[in-house]
Amino acid sequence: MKGEPFFSVLVTVYNKESSLRECLDSILGQSFDDYEIIAVDDGSADKSGDILDEYAERDKRIKVCHTVNSGVFAARMTALKKSSGKYVLNIDADDLLKPTLLKEVADEFLKTDCDMVFYDFETEDAKGKRGVHNYFETPMIFVGDRRSELFGLLLTTSFNSLWMKCFKREIANVPDENRFFGIAHGEDLLQSAFAVCASKKTSYICKALYLYRESNGASGRFDKKSVGGYCEVIKTLESLMKKYGFDSDKNVGELSRMCRKILDNCMRLAVSSDMSFKEKCETVYSLKDTFLFEYIKEHPCGGFSKRQDMRFKMLDKNMSVLLTLIQSLKRRLMF
Repeated sequence: MKGEPFFSVLVTVYNKESSLRECLDSILGQSFDDYEIIAVDDGSADKSGDILDEYAERDKRIKVCHTVNSGVFAARMTALKKSSGKYVLNIDADDLLKPTLLKEVADEFLKTDCDMVFYDFETEDAKGKRGVHNYFETPMIFVGDRRSELFGLLLTTSFNSLWMKCFKREIANVPDENRFFGIAHGEDLLQSAFAVCASKKTSYICKALYLYRESNGASGRFDKKSVGGYCEVIKTLESLMKKYGFDSDKNVGELSRMCRKILDNCMRLAVSSDMSFKEKCETVYSLKDTFLFEYIKEHPCGGFSKRQDMRFKMLDKNMSVLLTLIQSLKRRLMF
């Protein structure tokens, strides 16, 4: 392959030996062949690294990097730096590309001269049941004032993932990336936000070109560091929203609702953790001192159930002990 490839397909891998071959085969089976695959093995403890090396020996378009486990954000930045394609797209090692994805996205870039392309996707749950997620009913172009619509879509959490987007290399980078290393939640949202803001022209393909395989639904665990990471992501979103003039009342409301959802989830995970009751109470109370809580207080929003509103009011009124107790008994009290 001479010169820079048209696409760089970035695959970050951590303990995905069960799905990795099928994922790689879906890329190698594309009807468009001007691409490279940059695969980063993020310190896998299974045979993922061996599988990547095996595929790299068979196809020179595949470049593999083995690193110590540093998280998906760091792995993606490593993959991006080692890539050379004009356009960049990400695929999760659980998922599959439809056979014509690269061809249709390449045609769209050449036809519209846009900075970013996004597309619909198909979902598959743990039982194999499939469905299709459509963003709009017809193809669309987002330029000028319409770019704010994309940022608003991002805030609804239905547009966060990197894998339904493809970028020009110039907008794929994350400025001051070291500031975000260690973030364990919201990394897709963060990277997507920078790209959406930098894209002066975005094209939408009204067709499901990606297969997203949902996880088995393993519950999350509370991590105090994750709260700080969430706050850093929200601060960055607010800053970008203001910088690019996307801070309409609607978008501010959506960001506040996002904060409410994250705060509620943090409370749920803290209460369901293995901490002592005292520690749980102190942790729930500490959420009141976060940027998440401050933003909600400054920008009140609706759209939540009475129970969710009750939890927030209890936190606001320093009733963390009672809140923790009720949350602990949630299943029996149906709170």
